[in-house]
Amino acid sequence: MSEAKRLLAEYGPVPEDAVDAAAWWHELLDEACGDPGIEARFEAWLESSADNTSAWRRVTLAWDGAAQAAAQPKVLAHRRRALDPRPRAPRVAALAAGLCLAAALAASAAVGWRLLAPVTDTETVHIAQTAPGEYVTAVGQRSTVVLDDGSRVELNTASRITVAMEGAERRVRLTEGQALFDVAHDPVRPFVVEAGDRRITALGTVFDVRVGEAEPSVQVTMVEGLTRVEKSRAAEDEPVEGEEPSVELGAGEQLIARPAAAAERRSVDASRVTSWRQGRLVFENDPLAEAVAEMNRYARRAIVLDDPELAGLRVSGVFTAGRSEVFIEALEGVHGLRVARTEADRIVLARAD
Repeated sequence: MSEAKRLLAEYGPVPEDAVDAAAWWHELLDEACGDPGIEARFEAWLESSADNTSAWRRVTLAWDGAAQAAAQPKVLAHRRRALDPRPRAPRVAALAAGLCLAAALAASAAVGWRLLAPVTDTETVHIAQTAPGEYVTAVGQRSTVVLDDGSRVELNTASRITVAMEGAERRVRLTEGQALFDVAHDPVRPFVVEAGDRRITALGTVFDVRVGEAEPSVQVTMVEGLTRVEKSRAAEDEPVEGEEPSVELGAGEQLIARPAAAAERRSVDASRVTSWRQGRLVFENDPLAEAVAEMNRYARRAIVLDDPELAGLRVSGVFTAGRSEVFIEALEGVHGLRVARTEADRIVLARAD
């Protein structure tokens, strides 16, 4: 398969809306690197209507403005300060994180503005139902499922749930990825989420559940209300020393459970944990390895570090999910990294020579 055919198959059909299509073409042309087949298709689209020409002008102006903003000394200073690993006062650190990469967000607005909008009911058409009661999202996709009882489940990238609403319990099994549950109150029929070896019971509440990708784990984050988290019946015969059999979580609390270890309970910023709902990823002095792993959850091409010593670099900022090139540009400007090579399924980063 030629590079042009591969990219066109990967990006799918051209959006019908002219502005959406212009943003789609801008991203595709950037990745195509001058492929004559794709450029010919783009020229045909551009000349097919005055609306397309106008939309293309708007998108390119937005990108040009973002590029100019990225070069401004104040923006560069904010970016370097936010990614500086040295300790800072909490207020300064929070300000830096909020201002970090303003240019990156501006650039994302041209192509990734839809990812920054909350998921709407119209996006439910994108979700795949592979079997009765089973719902799946692909890499980089978010969607919402409205259950029979009125509860809403927002699925993050590469996630899978199985729903069973019959009987005395309303049950959902999260087997992959991450989901936010907005539960309709029903005192007669508990709402239970099963993930890994944990069972989360809610009574009219909002909470986020994520299962580990690299290693088995379950992360439960409370947004509103209360939940009870306990081991599933299958795991009850494997007690862990020092672990409570049942834990109640309130708003702003998080529980992280791993096999053969006592669950970790802590206070968190729930808005940061659930920022994926708006297509945003928030890092606050996080190790580069963790930030890369999070960015890769949404990417068609994985970012790979060619030197293990790079993993410990610190990263702060707000990025658009699925926009790896903006993330990489930040690392190039602040940490002096460079793209060593690009392959079909990955982008390798190395220290600049």
